Amino acid sequence: MIKELEKLDVKPAMGIFWPGRIEFVLKLMGPTSDGIFAVDYVEPLASSAGKAFLEKAKAVASENEFKALNRYSMAGYASAKTLFNAIGRCGKDITWACTIAEIEKTKALETSVMTPISFGPGVRFSDQKLSIMQADFSTLSFKPVN
Repeated sequence: MIKELEKLDVKPAMGIFWPGRIEFVLKLMGPTSDGIFAVDYVEPLASSAGKAFLEKAKAVASENEFKALNRYSMAGYASAKTLFNAIGRCGKDITWACTIAEIEKTKALETSVMTPISFGPGVRFSDQKLSIMQADFSTLSFKPVN
């Protein structure tokens, strides 16, 4: 990750490798959080994909639920979409064995909140593209570093 930052001519004062990219973490750290880096595989809520996710969620979430949405909500959404997609391909024969077999056949499933999800025989983790993000304390958010 340091080599990636060197290419960008960015000299971090502090860095973190923790997908806790949530407003609460920045509030806890206070102004010293400004400029820290995080690495994540989930789209930021401020991105176009994040904004589209929030629009969908607004239609089904209560006001309190909507206020609590964060990167974990997006990861959960992607996980549920992957699982439901696999279960749907089982048809009426919904069993654990069928679900696992169908998950292992998942290739480039679009979730809109992460890079496409793929699995294979015996592969239980999908490789995800990581993004380097930098904290902006003034907006309590993280923005991708280009």
